[in-house]
Amino acid sequence: MIGPKTQRPRANQLDVFENKLNNFENVLTYGATPPIVGTFSAVVKLALGVTQLTCAVAYGVFTKVNNLVSNRHLPTDCAWLHAKHGAGNIGASIIEGTPLLGTVSVIVRIFGCPKLKFMPYPGMHSR
Repeated sequence: MIGPKTQRPRANQLDVFENKLNNFENVLTYGATPPIVGTFSAVVKLALGVTQLTCAVAYGVFTKVNNLVSNRHLPTDCAWLHAKHGAGNIGASIIEGTPLLGTVSVIVRIFGCPKLKFMPYPGMHSR
């Protein structure tokens, strides 16, 4: 029998994966703190952001087209949220990859302005 209880473990697995991904991004941000050396961390974050943005937009577009063609209503909110997050990673990586500016930006994000804190992924259960 397929029901909510059989689908819940998959949602939990996605929550675990997204939490690990979010922690990895935070490690990359902290890794961008040392000038010059932090550029490597920023390059990895840039690649992650480009991949995330590309996949999210592709999923969102294909899902929208599928909804129109098949008259189904699959949700696309998650795709646009991940696209926004990917774009944020791209922007953050450019700033963090700049020596000294990256160090200052990370320190400000960690200790300074609460509005510039990290944007975590919402869990599958909250979508």
